[in-house]
Amino acid sequence: MINSKERILWILYGMVLVLLFLLSSTDLIIKEKEMQVYAVSVIVEDTTDDNYVNFRKGMDRAAIEYNPSKRCFRIRSPTPGFSPAS
Repeated sequence: MINSKERILWILYGMVLVLLFLLSSTDLIIKEKEMQVYAVSVIVEDTTDDNYVNFRKGMDRAAIEYNPSKRCFRIRSPTPGFSPAS
């Protein structure tokens, strides 16, 4: 059987664990740096160019440095002889 001293020790251990959990989950012990995320959307006309490759590399580098949420859309020119269905 557990005597009263052991019971008090187990309760104290439990309270310490709960306290440590609350401190760690609320950023009171270890503060994380808040990062602001910027939304960036880019629309490009053609992706076969060397300029696009350099642009994409620059965009990836900026994503590392400035932490944006980036989206890149590509607009393709219509295929010759293609007509949309009416």
